[in-house]
Amino acid sequence: MSGSTDIVSNSDIASFPPRGLFADLLGASFTRLGARIRDVHDGRSQCLQGTASVTRGRSLLARAICRLASLPHVQTDGPVRVDLDVATDGETWTRRFGDSAPMRSVLRACGGLLAEQLGPLQLRFRLREAGGNMEWLLESVRLLGIPAPRAWLQQTTARCTQREGRYCFEVNVTLPFVGHVVGYRGSVERRVVDAARGDLRESHG
Repeated sequence: MSGSTDIVSNSDIASFPPRGLFADLLGASFTRLGARIRDVHDGRSQCLQGTASVTRGRSLLARAICRLASLPHVQTDGPVRVDLDVATDGETWTRRFGDSAPMRSVLRACGGLLAEQLGPLQLRFRLREAGGNMEWLLESVRLLGIPAPRAWLQQTTARCTQREGRYCFEVNVTLPFVGHVVGYRGSVERRVVDAARGDLRESHG
């Protein structure tokens, strides 16, 4: 997800039957997303690589939350890798920011919302297409199954866009009485396994 406000042109919009978790949740609006966004969320297992910057809050509570949820360490334009493992009941995303411990979450559909399980936290988002980009609107947070106050939801933002042929993302989490918790933004490209060489190479398809 990225801070860019780029609007995707009509030439980037395809007419094809949607598939996968995100397509099911977005319905017809999935086909209005930019090409790179559709590629990442088309219901196929894949690997993404690129660069990202991460910020963390400095308060004691913010640092405790980061440790509890295994959120990434601070970095500026450092490497990032995201492995997407797609199954019939959802998707597992494993994010690796630089030398930080892997940040793993499981995504599933739940009552028309996207539920993301991140350690003891469960986040539920309503997905929305906007100008060819995708916004993740936080609807609820549960910690160890206990609902968080609605005020926790108001300052958390997440979105993905495309820019210069790359998938871009931006996430920012701020909580009342805690302040800034974590933020990360960057861009990635899809990689595929080269069966002959056994390594990863760039894919634009």
